[in-house]
Amino acid sequence: MKCVIIVEHNNRLVGLGVDELLAQQDIVIKNIGASIGRLRGFAGATIIENGNVVLILDINSLFQGDTNIHI
Repeated sequence: MKCVIIVEHNNRLVGLGVDELLAQQDIVIKNIGASIGRLRGFAGATIIENGNVVLILDINSLFQGDTNIHI
């Protein structure tokens, strides 16, 4: 782990450890459907500038239960 992303969860700041930050860009989150939507920890998906599909983390669901989750 080389980087930490700080997010707000329940009015508290929480750090998410990540290996690498690739880029920052504005996105539109799209529903990922019923079958994939059952995966815990994901809010949806988006298509980034290079055409790749990227899953979007659901911060609230990540912190329901185990606080040491590896994705």
